[in-house]
Formats: sequence, structure tokens, C-alpha cells
Amino acid sequence: MLTEGLLSIASELYNGVILRGRSGETIEDSGQDDIDLVDVEGIEISVKASAWDRTPPSGKVAILKKTWDFLTRRSESQLRF
Repeated sequence: MLTEGLLSIASELYNGVILRGRSGETIEDSGQDDIDLVDVEGIEISVKASAWDRTPPSGKVAILKKTWDFLTRRSESQLRF
């Protein structure tokens, strides 16, 4: 599940994930691993504000890099098929 995978990267900081399609509609992540990232135009990740504010800049960068790496690996694996 894409949203679950994203939330697990930083469960102490990430609060929720919304996937948006090309026309702005919400894409439902039904728990299957077959969401096609080609159809996803935007990913909105909400954070727990007080926890995010307490995180040092280097920690924020590390979490954002982990998030980027997760999405990159996910999209590359879909492109292979």
C-alpha cells in the first residue's frame, strides 16, 4: 500500500497522505500494491506540526530524502513491467 509505505517512513512526523490524480481527484489507495504512479499527479503528505518543528533541519532533509528514494524505487519498479 503506497500510503502506508509513505507513513511508515516517518510515522512520528507524517500524519496523512492524499494521492491526487491528473484532474485533481483523490485516488483511493485500497490497500493493493497496484496503484499506477503514472496516474498520480500529486502526493500531499501532512505532518504533525509540533513534531516537525522540533526536528532539526538535517533530520528533515534525511526524511525527505528517504521519502524521495521510496517513491523513486516504487516508480522504477513499475516502469520495469
